[in-house]
Amino acid sequence: MRTISKAATLALGASAALAGSVALGAPAMAAYTPIGVCGGGDYHVIDHEDMGEGAITATTYLLWSNNAQSNCVVTMKVGSAVGDSVSVSARLQVQGQSAKVDGPKAYKYYAGPVKAGAAGKCVRFGGTYGELNFWSNYGHCG
Repeated sequence: MRTISKAATLALGASAALAGSVALGAPAMAAYTPIGVCGGGDYHVIDHEDMGEGAITATTYLLWSNNAQSNCVVTMKVGSAVGDSVSVSARLQVQGQSAKVDGPKAYKYYAGPVKAGAAGKCVRFGGTYGELNFWSNYGHCG
């Protein structure tokens, strides 16, 4: 009887640990979106650029927050590139100011967020994945 009770206790403990690890994993996955990386709130994607030769390996996103009057840029690895050791970067430049950059570094998932207040000004955004490079023209003026 003790053996069954001990086995049942171990099984219950393992189930609880597994449930806890699944629950703990959910917030991390929720943050792994452009909006989550930029901090949530009212940030929303207004532009993006896919990078890759053949398959897409990274996407650079430009987001805007009405409340913060701020842009945010994130370059996210996608598909088989997620977790690899290739360097990525994210860049944002408000017209008339110096560019803000995160990277390039061998981030596993994304570079950024790079934020800048841009009310009433034009911005350009960009990113890299290894040797692949994207840098937009100025636009999204507001």
